[in-house]
Amino acid sequence: MAIIYSYPRITTLNNSDLLIGTRFENEDNGSARSVSFTAETIGQYVSANYITSYGLASQTANSTPITNTTVAGALNGSEYVGTLTVPANGFSVGDAFNAYLMGHISNSNNTVLTITIETVAGVVLATTGAMTLAISSDNHWQLDMDFVIREVGAAGTASIITSGTFSHNKSANNNLETYSFISENTTTFNTTIANELVIKARWTTASTSNSIYSNVFILNKVY
Repeated sequence: MAIIYSYPRITTLNNSDLLIGTRFENEDNGSARSVSFTAETIGQYVSANYITSYGLASQTANSTPITNTTVAGALNGSEYVGTLTVPANGFSVGDAFNAYLMGHISNSNNTVLTITIETVAGVVLATTGAMTLAISSDNHWQLDMDFVIREVGAAGTASIITSGTFSHNKSANNNLETYSFISENTTTFNTTIANELVIKARWTTASTSNSIYSNVFILNKVY
């Protein structure tokens, strides 16, 4: 057991700050010795051994509706707390993430919608494929995705696998219509550069009857 004190009391730390404490090697006889750690070392130890799940980003406003167009638009909003970007060399093998979106959808019967998961730089991680949807009128939809880093490095070496499920409530009976997908990118994904996540949706028919936007978007690191 080690006890670390500071005097005077400090409320913020710099990575290079040296923290000196007393480590009790044997609590029965009271033997103790001084130990020191940098704030950065303590943070790295806690992160590696205790923190495996934490929030990266949370959307704070509805996204802009994608409607009456065949041009792909961002399904995740532009207003959020946190970050959607992992910096260059910020991934490790085995890193796992979950993204969850929920929102509203309206569409005419048998309209085709495609959702693509990619980086802002245009690297496609996965796609739902073309989904032919039953009619909806201001119904709910949700998209649940998992990402796992399999290899790190430049394009051709790095690998990420993405799986997920898209579902929406049909107007006819309020039952769920569900599509699942899984894809591994081993060719264009690159962990030596910064990667920012974006979720895009595209209608194949431009119509005022076709509209989709998100109310909720949450990105978590789960391992």
